[in-house]
Amino acid sequence: MITTLLLSSFFITANVEPNEKNTQQYNGDYVSALQIFKGTNAIRDEVGSLPLAWNECLSKEAKKRAKQIVDTGLFAHEDKTGKQPFSKQVENCGEDWKWAGENLAKGYKSGKAIVKAWKKSHGHYLNMVKEEYTEIGIACEKHVCVQFFGDFE
Repeated sequence: MITTLLLSSFFITANVEPNEKNTQQYNGDYVSALQIFKGTNAIRDEVGSLPLAWNECLSKEAKKRAKQIVDTGLFAHEDKTGKQPFSKQVENCGEDWKWAGENLAKGYKSGKAIVKAWKKSHGHYLNMVKEEYTEIGIACEKHVCVQFFGDFE
């Protein structure tokens, strides 16, 4: 039995799409950063928000975050000390960020299923449509997917 979990966190440059390196096989199905990227921008389009630009640095940091979650088994926005690791990881892409957010998913078999679940979750949905976000990075490691949002000056 696969357990599916969602977590959302948010705080009030490159324009390329994800590639096959951001696709992770899980239980015979594929969880695709491209599906999550396109699905998130489709939802933004529904509400009149501008599309998010793919940020390779945010994707690399999201990959580190997903691996950290898998390695530690701690599926949460906060570590054991109460700090939010993603804040520091987003800073690795530029210290002059105004807005940053994180969505987490665990146990889903496709990017489309993740986007569908995030759309039904108030906090995740707010992250996906937040006007202030301009860039996105997405990565999956085994059964964990991480979506980082940012707006850099």
